Amino acid sequence: MSKQAFLIQQIGSSSSDARVRADNVMQNIIQPACKREGFECVRADHFPQETIVEPIVSALASAPLAIADLGSLPWNPNVLMEVGFRLANGKPLVFLADSDPSPATLPIYIRDKRILSIGEP
Repeated sequence: MSKQAFLIQQIGSSSSDARVRADNVMQNIIQPACKREGFECVRADHFPQETIVEPIVSALASAPLAIADLGSLPWNPNVLMEVGFRLANGKPLVFLADSDPSPATLPIYIRDKRILSIGEP
């Protein structure tokens, strides 16, 4: 059985630009990388809709790995909340962004973190 990598990402509604971007990044970048390393990529929309908050909190607290896809400015508040929760737990967290962000645009708690640029998807 593979280990879980929880993907923190702005998802958006089913046909939105945000969802198209999120699906593209997940399917073409994150899932293949996770698979190579023995992880199963799980995102919030994989959980039952009627209980969405609890499984997200559980995944943030217990998944062996979390990947935060910050996207681009303006940073999504839900993504930042989930990043903060994961940071507070001290568990492994990988940061991605569409381009190399200026530290001045980032919340103070992640300004010193390594953020991998994935390019405009």
